Amino acid sequence: GEQNLNLPYWQQVPMGNPGIFYVGNEIDLETAAQYFPNDIIEGNLDTTVIQEGTPDEVYKEAKKVIEQGKSLANGFILRPACELPPLSPAENMRAITRALNDFGWYD
Repeated sequence: GEQNLNLPYWQQVPMGNPGIFYVGNEIDLETAAQYFPNDIIEGNLDTTVIQEGTPDEVYKEAKKVIEQGKSLANGFILRPACELPPLSPAENMRAITRALNDFGWYD
C-alpha cells in the first residue's frame, strides 16, 4: 500500500536517541526526515534496480540516494529498500561500493 500514510503511526513507536528509521524506496528520504527529525534515516536503494539494472544504472541510483541522504540533518545509512535480492549480480554490488567510495563522504 501507500507507505507514506503510515508515517504518522510509525512516529508513535519509541526509538533510541537518536533512533534509526528504515524506509523503502516508496518513501522519499526528505519526507521521512520531516516525520523523524531527531533520527538517522536508513534506506532506500531500489532493489529492482539492484537486481535487474546494469552496473551503470545501479551506480547512478546509488549516487542519487547517497546525495539525497547526505542532505539530511541527522545522518543517513545507505542500504537496499528491502532485503538484498539474492540473485543480484556481483557487478551491481561493486557499483554500489564504487558509488559509496565516490559520493558517500560528508564534507
